Amino acid sequence: MHLKISGICVPVQRWSAAVNGMVALDPIRIFGVERCSFASNFPLDDVVDSLSDIFDGFKAIVQPFSPAVIP
Repeated sequence: MHLKISGICVPVQRWSAAVNGMVALDPIRIFGVERCSFASNFPLDDVVDSLSDIFDGFKAIVQPFSPAVIP
């Protein structure tokens, strides 16, 4: 079983790792890094930010994880 993390945002706010980080980190803690992946719901996510800014945010959220933890 795997979990896709996508489409997370706070209405009427620009997407940011600071605001959405906990929403992404909770499932990673529950399922583990090896069972989670990020995705976009573009073009719908375009309402909250650009695709590159959202994926840069995803990268910032998981930056603290050691590569040794990720299979």
